[in-house]
Amino acid sequence: MHVNRQNFWLTVSNLVLGGLGLTALLCYFGSAALGLQITFYVCVVGFSLGSTLFLILGKQSWGRSLFVLNVLTLVIIGGLCILHWCGLLDDFSSLEQLKQLIRNSGPWGYLVYIVLQFLNVVLLPLPGFLFMLAALSIFGVWPTFVVTLLVTWVGSIICFWFGRTCGNKAVVWCIGAETAEHYQKLLGTKGNLLFLIMQILPFFPDDMLCMIAGLSKMKFSFFLLTMLIAKPLYFATVCFFGLIPFTGWGIPVWIALCLVLGGGFLLFCKYQTAIENWFARLVHKTKK
Repeated sequence: MHVNRQNFWLTVSNLVLGGLGLTALLCYFGSAALGLQITFYVCVVGFSLGSTLFLILGKQSWGRSLFVLNVLTLVIIGGLCILHWCGLLDDFSSLEQLKQLIRNSGPWGYLVYIVLQFLNVVLLPLPGFLFMLAALSIFGVWPTFVVTLLVTWVGSIICFWFGRTCGNKAVVWCIGAETAEHYQKLLGTKGNLLFLIMQILPFFPDDMLCMIAGLSKMKFSFFLLTMLIAKPLYFATVCFFGLIPFTGWGIPVWIALCLVLGGGFLLFCKYQTAIENWFARLVHKTKK
């Protein structure tokens, strides 16, 4: 009886989420590209009806997995609707434009920044570092640090539980079979310490790694501890660099930093496998 009651409320929730998703699509996505509209409509209808159907048939695993995807779809649509409402879907390429966009949001500035960072963590390849620099000049160091940290923690936990709840097929669908297999094999054979190191360094795909961690045997307690340790270190470093001015003595400092980071990124892209293997060997020696 408990299971049936739970299925009933999940079914009701599916229908409510589907209705909200369709309403948002009709109101805010009428001018979006046709392919994007079709994708979201298929996701909203497919996840809502699919989850309901599997729950009715008694297939708990599939029903709950599609329910999670249904929730995530609505969160993504809601975030995009907020950005559309604030006029922030036009251009993210310039630091000055980002500052102006956030300032123009008035009292909604924090909400806009939260949405941008959340989407950056869980879905879109948006320039999170650029957002932080813009926020630093508007909100200051401590508000930017705290807000970014909290949003990233929430987004990372969602990615972890997405992998753990929805399973390998859903993660492969999101990030691709080759990428999923590569990082799943790496984390599965080289240990948890490697995951900690990769979370501190800036060149690894944090959202993908969190999904893969959810697929692994990693305990949630270790994952949470990693987030509590690694992310404050990384964001504190970014916020400190954000204090460097873009005039006077700050110009040569930024040039040097860009050269170092750019060179490091190119080297990482070229020798990614060798770097990962080096960290893996380091972890292996540490365990001994």
